[in-house]
Amino acid sequence: MTSLTGRPPVPIVSTLLGVGSVAATVLLILVLDAIFVVTGDRTLDGGRTVDDYVLIVPVLNATAILQSVIGALIERRRPGHAIGRLLMASGILYAGVAGGWMALGAVTDPGVLALAFWALTIVTYPVFALLAGWLPLLYPTGSLPGPRWRLPAVAILIVSCVSLVALVTRPGPVSDGGPPNPLGVDAWPSFLQWLVDGLFVQLVALIVLGVASLVARYVRGGTVERLQIRWYVAALSITGLGFVGVIVENAVRTDGGDNLSTILVFAGLLATPVAIGIAVLRYRLYEIDRLISRTIGWAIVTGILVAVFGVLVVALQAVLAPVTDESTLAVAASTLVAFALFQPLRRRVQRAVDRRFDRARYDGQTTTAVFADRVRNEVDLGTLRQELVATAADAVRPSGAGLWLRTRREA
Repeated sequence: MTSLTGRPPVPIVSTLLGVGSVAATVLLILVLDAIFVVTGDRTLDGGRTVDDYVLIVPVLNATAILQSVIGALIERRRPGHAIGRLLMASGILYAGVAGGWMALGAVTDPGVLALAFWALTIVTYPVFALLAGWLPLLYPTGSLPGPRWRLPAVAILIVSCVSLVALVTRPGPVSDGGPPNPLGVDAWPSFLQWLVDGLFVQLVALIVLGVASLVARYVRGGTVERLQIRWYVAALSITGLGFVGVIVENAVRTDGGDNLSTILVFAGLLATPVAIGIAVLRYRLYEIDRLISRTIGWAIVTGILVAVFGVLVVALQAVLAPVTDESTLAVAASTLVAFALFQPLRRRVQRAVDRRFDRARYDGQTTTAVFADRVRNEVDLGTLRQELVATAADAVRPSGAGLWLRTRREA
């Protein structure tokens, strides 16, 4: 049975799952944000107040909603696809964990605080496991790369579940410095402690397995699957670069202000579910090579110009120090030099990057340029026909090629 559009109807279960996940995510966000705002000017973790989270909260909320919405879209277009259902589940859990940890500052009752702290600690591990481990492990097909991957995946799943149960029932504080576990069992066997201590190792093992899965799929995958992986890795790379930038900023700065690289982390968090949706639904997949080459090109140019600007400012200040005590002249001169270098540097860098990351477009431009140079002054129709057919055959390698020219009828 098909609908009027020629597509099979969406199962009612898929519709309910999609709508339910989005509604649950939005409801969680509204409730937890309301609790968070109630704290007012109260000091939260790390000595911060509510105003310090004016950028963080919207980004975290948008990331959770994007995960649920894109998961629902995948479920609607491809019912039962594991990636869509993982995104829907991670959207709800992500909203609960991100909003829950921030709203924890509003809880004053010791019993409620202990229960909330326990719940958030327990749920945080599955969120990281879903996003950093299971999603790349099953991406982009929604299944494991092959039968040999079942044993390590099932082993990690079973051990992780047992470890979480052990953590849930362990007496004492759930984590260092936290309130006591409200569901702790006095007769808890002490030999389970090694499972609790190994949760981080299990998470790392799952992440390694997911990365190995992406590499294996890319090596033996076809054109479409490789493009899908490129979309995903490109989005993850933005987050990774942001984290590296945060580490570098914290290492070199002397004040305790906010990190500018955090914006790059937030951009990566928002881009990841979008990239997954584009890749799984195969929407304009073939633009990724150009996007990657442009991103890398601009990043290299920006880095070079920043380095040149910094070196010139320091050098000119040292040279001009006997003449003037102000650094305005050095900054102005460095800015002019960086501006003059921008266009020639960008062209050279982009050309070099395109040769590596956008080879198809680069080869096409090269072929077109060579063809235009050969026939620029050619007037013989037969020669033009031969050159055009030869260029088309060299560019796309068809099994056969020919050219038909329409003749003008004489009156």
